[in-house]
Amino acid sequence: MMKLVIAKVFLACSLITCCVAFTPAFSPNIRVTGLCDTKSFALCQFRDPAIRYDLVGSASSKKGLNGEPIHKRISNDFQDGAADARVSPVVGAIASLPTKLARSGTLAKGLLLSSLSGAGLAFRQSWWCFPMSLALFPVYCLAVHGTHATTPSWWPMERLDGIAAQPSAALLIGGFLLSNLSYLISGLYLTGAISQRRRQGGEAKIGIGAGLSSQPLLGGLVLACGLVSLVYHTVQAIGPHHAVEALFYVDHGIAISSFFYFLVQCGLPSRKTLLIGTAGITLLAIPAGEAYAFLHSIWHFLSAGATVSWANDRVERRKQFIRSARRERKRQRRAGIYP
Repeated sequence: MMKLVIAKVFLACSLITCCVAFTPAFSPNIRVTGLCDTKSFALCQFRDPAIRYDLVGSASSKKGLNGEPIHKRISNDFQDGAADARVSPVVGAIASLPTKLARSGTLAKGLLLSSLSGAGLAFRQSWWCFPMSLALFPVYCLAVHGTHATTPSWWPMERLDGIAAQPSAALLIGGFLLSNLSYLISGLYLTGAISQRRRQGGEAKIGIGAGLSSQPLLGGLVLACGLVSLVYHTVQAIGPHHAVEALFYVDHGIAISSFFYFLVQCGLPSRKTLLIGTAGITLLAIPAGEAYAFLHSIWHFLSAGATVSWANDRVERRKQFIRSARRERKRQRRAGIYP
């Protein structure tokens, strides 16, 4: 604990020192007086115009020596008759230290506020992906507790041992895995890779998927769900049990995150979408036993169909908004309100 406190104090001191060291000094009231002759006066042009200088030197002429000093002042705002002040570089640096500290504090405060504002914005826009952290739970159990993750008792994972012992196991498991193709079709449709044909005014028109125009991530998440589901159920059929338990959390994490993303982008589902999704969740929650592969395959079809229906709900809401905006604009034009 003491080592951690010392490390934090050292890091804070290093940050303050760096801010002070790299903060430019700003002290327009400092006057530096130096001695130089007439010939070297031209070499003093590199000086900072924000600092006042008094250059005192001696000049000689061909007719004789003139012992009186010649004052050459380089300043825009220095008044005549002001008292000269000789300030060494060390004294000047010490004098500018409070200004540097103040500017460093302002800089650190600005960085802190900007970081907090950015973190808040990222949270508001990306909170839907937090359930994906469930995929780290098996790693946590193995690294911290030294045991493999197990599913909770209130949501146990179904095993396919009974199906694998049947003579037609290959056919049943193959059909079960092929049901994940529904996610592939839905995802390709939502990304616009699969077009849809519809008739309008007696003519067939080809449209694009619901998610291509502005939200292609809708289809991308559905494709990811299908891929993870395929891997999970394949290992569930032929792989070790502890690996299936770990993939259980990965599968549920990406599924829950996809649900929240659809909720954010598409709003509340319509009655049709809600009916399809509720039917699928009901089949998912039923203790199936030996009928698990069959009922879970139906869940794949229903959930994939619900994603397409939900994305189309978003498109329909947008169309209704555009139509209502056009009607309101026409009404205002007829009334002479809108130019």
